[in-house]
Amino acid sequence: MSNPPELGPKIGVEKAEVTDKQLRKALNVFDIAYLVIGAVIGSGWLFGSFYAAATAGPAAIISWLLGGGIFLMFVAFSFAELGGMIPKSGSIVRYPQYSHGSLASFILAWAYFLSAITVAPAEAEAVVTYMSSYVPGLLTPTGVLTLEGGLVAFAFLTFFFLLNYFGVHVMGKTNTGVGWWKLIIPILTVVLLLGLFLHPANFTAVPGGFVPYGWAPVFMALPTTGIVFAYLGFRQGIEYGGEAKNPQRDLPLGTVVGFLICMAIYVLLQVAFIGAIDWSKLSLKPGDWADLTSTVLSSGPFYEIMKISGIPILMAFGIVLLIDAIVSPSGTGWIYTGTSARTFYGMAADGHLPDWFLKLNRWKVPMWSTIAAWLVGALFLIPYPAWVYIITFISSTTVLSYVVVGSTLVVLRKTAPEAPRPFKLPAHTCLVL
Repeated sequence: MSNPPELGPKIGVEKAEVTDKQLRKALNVFDIAYLVIGAVIGSGWLFGSFYAAATAGPAAIISWLLGGGIFLMFVAFSFAELGGMIPKSGSIVRYPQYSHGSLASFILAWAYFLSAITVAPAEAEAVVTYMSSYVPGLLTPTGVLTLEGGLVAFAFLTFFFLLNYFGVHVMGKTNTGVGWWKLIIPILTVVLLLGLFLHPANFTAVPGGFVPYGWAPVFMALPTTGIVFAYLGFRQGIEYGGEAKNPQRDLPLGTVVGFLICMAIYVLLQVAFIGAIDWSKLSLKPGDWADLTSTVLSSGPFYEIMKISGIPILMAFGIVLLIDAIVSPSGTGWIYTGTSARTFYGMAADGHLPDWFLKLNRWKVPMWSTIAAWLVGALFLIPYPAWVYIITFISSTTVLSYVVVGSTLVVLRKTAPEAPRPFKLPAHTCLVL
């Protein structure tokens, strides 16, 4: 039963304080860092470089630097300070409640909810898209999921749900183990492509040069090609703040370290992808970046590059990429299923949802919140039956939810100056200029 509007926030906060103490404290700094790495390195690395190159050409390298190195890094560092100061599960939708009150938290919580709940289905769609390279009937010729493809995607969502339902320690330790794989495979991809299949002319010597379509597509690539979508995973460690062993130290450190590692990997992946384009094997004119989407690369960019290279080592490694095309998006998918559950939990703590979303199961996981994250996420497979469609929606809704972070940090610096801040962002006032 919902709380009366005038009592909702107060009752929600009081009940959340009780359930917050019951959450299992199982995550260390490495688990937090790998939550970030596991969330960031998902389907974004499998498709982001491809769509970014098709949109901006070699200048897509700048897009990745802008998206991570300049824009989202400040957002990530702001959340790192808030995470160390107020370690709460479902924290991103709870911070505005502390700084701006119930109305602001209500609006921003729903914006964040829409972005978080759609990531797991996006990752499931990414898995199915790569699987279509060797399993016929999963995609239409236009790249949209068929009925069979949709059912397979739902099966993956169910797996993500089960992994979360039986305890954060199960999901956290599984994710840390998978995190090593998700680091090693992209790094090996960069090393192999740069070492064995590099075409230096692609960067400046093909028609159009380094910026073939002007600077506008460099910025347009941020929300539309998966760049912003890929980097959004930096927030995942913060979302599990109430389940960290030493949150004041581990949340800021894990978030910053994980984010910087991922940014370096994504920039290098874009360099490797651009350098690996062999125009003759794709039957394209050199410099025809926009038409990459009409080639075989669209179903599995890095895999198809390895396959058409004709180099035995790369062709063999392509099989590993097919395995990773299941592992990496799945790792991100189960993290975001947990994030979505904690978003429901955080909204109930703010009094914006019925308090039964605060109920924990026997494994100390928000029970109804996790079930809702699974079922509501599955519904988004219907209006957005392709990866490239849903990631644009996610990027747009997430940007709305990040509008408040700078002002939240500044407000809490003034209203809670003595609160512990293990990580303190320098020149914080620049965030609201």
